[in-house]
Amino acid sequence: MTVLVKLCALALAASLFSLFLRAQQSALTLPLQIAAVAALLSVLLFSFGDRFSSFFSVLDRVSLPSALPQTLFKGAAVCLASELCAALCRESGSAAAADALSFAGRMFTVVLALPVCETVIETVLELIAS
Repeated sequence: MTVLVKLCALALAASLFSLFLRAQQSALTLPLQIAAVAALLSVLLFSFGDRFSSFFSVLDRVSLPSALPQTLFKGAAVCLASELCAALCRESGSAAAADALSFAGRMFTVVLALPVCETVIETVLELIAS
């Protein structure tokens, strides 16, 4: 919970500083926002590091195809990256590019999920057949 409060405080501070900079030097607002987002993501990833390691240790004990966890993390990375870039595009005034990027990220995630769906369907069919 304290990590969330720190993240909110950092985001609010960056937003307020960006508002003050926008009036005087608008060219610095986008790099400031990118740096703030990078700092937020690094704090988030650092704080969830133990959760990821425990998740991977559980995955090692379960006999899943190796493509499933990789697909899960690739999909999450695609969602995060596309939404982050879409938010930056929206903030810089390009709503059409932001919407297109957001849609492309969702479609790419769906395409990534197709092998997982195939595996689930095959498993269900094997369970029904036996």
